[in-house]
Amino acid sequence: MADKRFKTLAICLAAVALVGGAVLAQEKPDGKSKPYVPRKVVLSAEPVTRDEARKIIEKVNKAFVKVMPRLKPVKPTLAGPQPVSRTEIITQFNKLFEMAKAEFKFTPRKVAYNASVISVKDPEAKAKVQNLIAWGCVDKVGPLATSDKETLGVLEFGDAVGLLVARVAELTHTADPRFSPDLMP
Repeated sequence: MADKRFKTLAICLAAVALVGGAVLAQEKPDGKSKPYVPRKVVLSAEPVTRDEARKIIEKVNKAFVKVMPRLKPVKPTLAGPQPVSRTEIITQFNKLFEMAKAEFKFTPRKVAYNASVISVKDPEAKAKVQNLIAWGCVDKVGPLATSDKETLGVLEFGDAVGLLVARVAELTHTADPRFSPDLMP
């Protein structure tokens, strides 16, 4: 019994020594720690380029495949320094959505929306964005679906990607009835 207490005490002392060493290592030689300097976020009024969109979609693609290994990755078809159009973004989002659809755990109620506010001109892209809106993967009044401009800015693109990823995460998650009783049949 005493041997077990001694081992526990030794482990606790070693942990305290490690934590204390880590804290001391972060301090400057004069004993003061570095002041917090917030990272500067640079926002541009420029539209997102095809190269930037491709990089983000590749990261989302890798994240989906890492979390859901049975999925086959989708290759983005965007390249170049030109601004990416909303139609191209919708096409890429639809590819990601269709790729992840095999892993969906439930089918939610479709999102109601007003089809007259959707400003996508291409009929094929319009059908895709309407499907994504109905599944809740695209904001029904967001700039991807309703903007007058043909391109998206950094914040607008980031919001659209975030909503898509969050909704796919929700749809591919098996809810625990203890914590999500509203999602249970």
